[in-house]
Amino acid sequence: MFAPTYLALLSVCASWVSSAAVLVNIPAFGITQLRILQLHGGNTTISFTVHDPNPLANATQTCTGRWTTNISNYPQGTYQQCGNSTLAWNMQSFVDISDFQLGVEHLFRDPKVGVYPYDMIINFGKAVVNESSCACSALGGFASCQQRTGKILHAPVYASVAKRKS
Repeated sequence: MFAPTYLALLSVCASWVSSAAVLVNIPAFGITQLRILQLHGGNTTISFTVHDPNPLANATQTCTGRWTTNISNYPQGTYQQCGNSTLAWNMQSFVDISDFQLGVEHLFRDPKVGVYPYDMIINFGKAVVNESSCACSALGGFASCQQRTGKILHAPVYASVAKRKS
C-alpha cells in the first residue's frame, strides 16, 4: 500500500541528489609560486599566488603569512585576507613546511542567487602540499620549500555558501 508512494518519493529524492551534484562542479583554485621559509628560533613565512578561474569570480592575488617557528600558532581557523582582495587563506593542517593543507576561500557576487546584498557566494577549497609538489632544502637552522617549476597546485572547491553581504 505504501510502496508506490515510497518509490515516488525515492525517485524525486534521487533526481534532486543527481542535480545537486552538478551544482558543485566548480573549477578548482590554482596555486602557483608557493614558497615557504623557516628559520629555527625565528619566523616561518609563506607566500603564494592563488587564482580563481570561476568566470564570475576570475581573480588572482598574492597571499602571504608569518608565524613564530616551532610554535603551533600557524594561521588556522580564521582565514587571512590576501592583500586587499576578497580571497583569503589559512592552514587546514600543518605538520611541517613540506607537509600541510592550505585552505582558500573566495567571496564574490553572483546575481543568479539574488539581488544585492543577497548575491554573495563564498567558495572554499583545499590543497595538499607535500614533497611531490615542492622541492625542499635545509642548511643549518634554515629550511625552505618552493613549488616545483611548472607545477600548479589545485585546491578543489569542497563547499559553496550563499551569504548576505554585511
